[in-house]
Amino acid sequence: MPTVKYLPRSDEWVVLESRRRGGDMGELVLMEEELSAVSATDVRNALVTRAANFDQVEEQALISAVPEGYFDEGPYRDVRLMWDGEALLVAFTHVMTWPEDADEEDVAIALGRILMPHLRQSGSQMKSVEPNYSYVAPDLAFDIMLTVRSRGKTIQEIVDIADGAQLLCSAFSDGTVTRESAADLIRGRRRASP
Repeated sequence: MPTVKYLPRSDEWVVLESRRRGGDMGELVLMEEELSAVSATDVRNALVTRAANFDQVEEQALISAVPEGYFDEGPYRDVRLMWDGEALLVAFTHVMTWPEDADEEDVAIALGRILMPHLRQSGSQMKSVEPNYSYVAPDLAFDIMLTVRSRGKTIQEIVDIADGAQLLCSAFSDGTVTRESAADLIRGRRRASP
């Protein structure tokens, strides 16, 4: 039995054998406490089914930022899962203070470079690093999307990849990232992996 499935007739989700309505736009909402029990492949398949049901290319899944008993349509974690018509993605927005000596393109390239070792180690790839212009100065924001392998993984494992990427982005923005701190993060993830 799949850990997650979408029911087209009722526009409902079944997560761990429990029916639920979606978020504000009907999207799948997962609770933090169930991430380690939910199959990433099942989420991908459910997102594909909902996208097809509404003749859309894309669909997303959100993660509640509060425990299940307190959830009522938000708030959500910044990390979200997406089906883009080709692959399962994990996405987040990185916000930083605008650097004095660089433009958006330079920062996007630097963020991509700093993430590469982490992504290689996790078997993921960079899909995009795009400026998000809905933030105003002094903040500079980037929407970062990572292509992840879903086979044999739980959603918690995929969220861990995004969390590690967010840590690296924050260290880069704070000026605290070094080769050693990046290597420690990657080695820590390698030890934690089965």
